[in-house]
Amino acid sequence: RFTGYLPSAYYLQAMYVKFIHEHHKHIDQKMSLVDSKFLKVDDTFQVTKHIAKLKGTSVFSSLCTILNDFEEIHLQLWKPTKSLTHLVNPLCAMNESIELYGLLPPKILFTDNVNGECTFYESAFPSLKKDISPVENSDFQHL
Repeated sequence: RFTGYLPSAYYLQAMYVKFIHEHHKHIDQKMSLVDSKFLKVDDTFQVTKHIAKLKGTSVFSSLCTILNDFEEIHLQLWKPTKSLTHLVNPLCAMNESIELYGLLPPKILFTDNVNGECTFYESAFPSLKKDISPVENSDFQHL
């Protein structure tokens, strides 16, 4: 309670939105300075069911989050479709930050759809192709 009053959900939401609006440049700057030796990419589809609906239909398809090896968020993006094309510009900006601030480029990237997303991420991060030897699937048939 604040001076005898209980703040409403609308008031708390308005305060949060105001805070984010005032500090988003600092938050974005901090996220751009996060090292990225290992990256983990995850698209979550559950949270979109609960936010940003227009006439009962979700505006976004997924929330894409890219974390480094310390679980620090490097990039977070609401995507209107499952397509990776929405990540092109943010990943270019991420590469620019890596070069500008002298951070380590990613060497390993984890994703749940390796076969489908491999070439996209290799084109976004050329460092992922460095010192890589492909392994034939037939080598592991006995497993």
